[in-house]
Amino acid sequence: MKKAFWCCVILFNTCYGQNQTSYVTEPLSESSLPFKLQIDLAPFSLPVGLQAFVSGQYLDEYVLLAGRTYGLHGFSEDTFPVKAQNTTVFVLNLKTQTIISRSLSDPSSQLTQEQIDQLSVTNALFYQPNHSNTLYVVGGYGINSITKKRETKSTLTAIDLPSLINWVKQKPKAKSAALCLRQISHPLLQITGGVMCQANLHQPMLLVFGQNFDGNYVDTASNGTYTYQIRPFQIVDTGKNLSIHPSPQFALDPIYRRRDLNVVPVIKKLRNSLHPYFVAFGGVFTPGNNFGAWTVPIEIDVDGTSKSLTLSTPKPFAQGMNNYECANIGLYSEKTQDMYTIFFGGISFFYSINRGIYSQDGSFCEDFDLGFTNDVTTIRIDEQGNYSQYLMSATFPPIPTDFGSCPLPSYPITCSNVVTQRSPVLLFGASALFLPAPNLPLYPNSVIALDQLGDKPILLGYIVGGIKSSAVETCSAIGNVDTLPSSSIFSVTLIPQKSL
Repeated sequence: MKKAFWCCVILFNTCYGQNQTSYVTEPLSESSLPFKLQIDLAPFSLPVGLQAFVSGQYLDEYVLLAGRTYGLHGFSEDTFPVKAQNTTVFVLNLKTQTIISRSLSDPSSQLTQEQIDQLSVTNALFYQPNHSNTLYVVGGYGINSITKKRETKSTLTAIDLPSLINWVKQKPKAKSAALCLRQISHPLLQITGGVMCQANLHQPMLLVFGQNFDGNYVDTASNGTYTYQIRPFQIVDTGKNLSIHPSPQFALDPIYRRRDLNVVPVIKKLRNSLHPYFVAFGGVFTPGNNFGAWTVPIEIDVDGTSKSLTLSTPKPFAQGMNNYECANIGLYSEKTQDMYTIFFGGISFFYSINRGIYSQDGSFCEDFDLGFTNDVTTIRIDEQGNYSQYLMSATFPPIPTDFGSCPLPSYPITCSNVVTQRSPVLLFGASALFLPAPNLPLYPNSVIALDQLGDKPILLGYIVGGIKSSAVETCSAIGNVDTLPSSSIFSVTLIPQKSL
């Protein structure tokens, strides 16, 4: 991840990052899990590559907007180019496998330039309440067309999904895009790179971690002001009027200096009922000159109170793989009281080396600068609350690399020279989203009810967009030389072990 320092790694071997823990918990074999996975390239794709976007669902259709049509950022003056901000609304129908789109700049949208700026940010926070047709979008990083400077927005946007879909489809009497949304601004909401979540309508909305970044993302100023906290608040939405009511805020915590992470809904049995909560996994960057990954999970209750696993044991579980924001799925079994979260590819401290991609001199490679991977892992939380991570045999389909400028090494390469090496296959998952298939059995917090899936293979949904990389570590501070936004869509099928 720390592109500006990679040449130091190659030449001097002195610029390694510093993870939160001096160790990571080595992943186990998937053989003890009740399921395996199959990942296939879907027969349909996005018309353009898209990453770090937001999504909302209405019936069988997903609305995709914001994000950027550009690869990984670098540290140049124009590393987040305005032309790469996504100003198109896509409507993806998973049932018919069709995609339609319409530009926010279409005169019929009746949007102001300020609104278009707010709806085309990257790394916004978003959440759609259960059984609601409203998608809420907070913050994000993008251009201010008036000042010509980049900034983190402080806007909350409530989007009427059915009406916006009708506008995209150009249905007769459809509302303009401007009439499909309502907006307010508040300093509490000025965040990018965090996660927005809520247990239910009786609990506060939570803005988990992230930062407020102002100006261009250059090498000399690549850290914004981290929130160091979970911010609870209530959205007051009458359908016409929109406002927020901030809850009492928590104290800042140095180990909450995190962004670009996965914060997932989970379930545990508490006494005789099921209790929803959240777990924050991974994220970047640890403080200091040699940035590293956060490895110890943080458990977050429905009201935003939280605790790190470092408080409960002298050597807690430390996540070694899939440390960066990536597509993920949650499944819970009431029979065994096991919670499973599956992470797909992305950016990782550990790489597996049994795929013929990296090396053959051990079980895993360590990369202190964090590199791209196709590895898929599952983290299980058992009924006692113990964490363990499992390397899945499934991986993204091997699509040969057809771009990039990193030097071609001899294979197999070794763990020590994995940095800035070109990969023989494209690496997916970072900043992608998982879109569940319609009609899955879900708990109220959108976790899939594993026990109700049956004993035959079943389609769980699709991994959409994200970054695709031609290198484990890119060799350019420009960022997009070896990475592109992915237009690919991958189907994910769960295969119960008993059916194998």
